[in-house]
Amino acid sequence: MTETEKDILVIVIGFPLFAVGFWLWFNAAKNMWGLLHNYKPNRDWGRYIPFSIFLPSFFTDQGNVHRKAMLKYSGLFIVFVGTPFLIAGIWELLS
Repeated sequence: MTETEKDILVIVIGFPLFAVGFWLWFNAAKNMWGLLHNYKPNRDWGRYIPFSIFLPSFFTDQGNVHRKAMLKYSGLFIVFVGTPFLIAGIWELLS
């Protein structure tokens, strides 16, 4: 396979994955915004503790909906953005 064919293949695989990754990041940010505005009144101090996003007792019911969606979109973002780098690394190891 020539270098030009490799470059075209990287663009064909990488660009859609990065585009979906950007969309996932936008959705994660949107849900994070909703999450930050739905803490329980007596647990409002939890917004200053980073790991509180993993504890559902800090949030109202609507906040937990945003929390689950934000964690899902964040995980998918990591997968979709990391996949092109993983493919490129494996490709280099095999060549």
